[in-house]
Amino acid sequence: HFLAEERLLEEHGYPGLASQQGDHKAYRLKVAALCRDTIDHKDSVPAELLEFMREWWVRHILVTDMQYRSYLIERGVK
Repeated sequence: HFLAEERLLEEHGYPGLASQQGDHKAYRLKVAALCRDTIDHKDSVPAELLEFMREWWVRHILVTDMQYRSYLIERGVK
């Protein structure tokens, strides 16, 4: 998903692309760290991991991704 989104933004010259890429990278690193902790120390998925993912996806999609929505619409992307 992230790669396809980043390619679309790059194709259309979105000025906030670097910020999106940074958010995506930070997400991947955080989830990987929480998963490693789970594998190493826990018998089940910790609530911290589930809560982080839920909060991040809601905020990212409803706030961050909506910032480029009008930009793409203005350029005829549907």
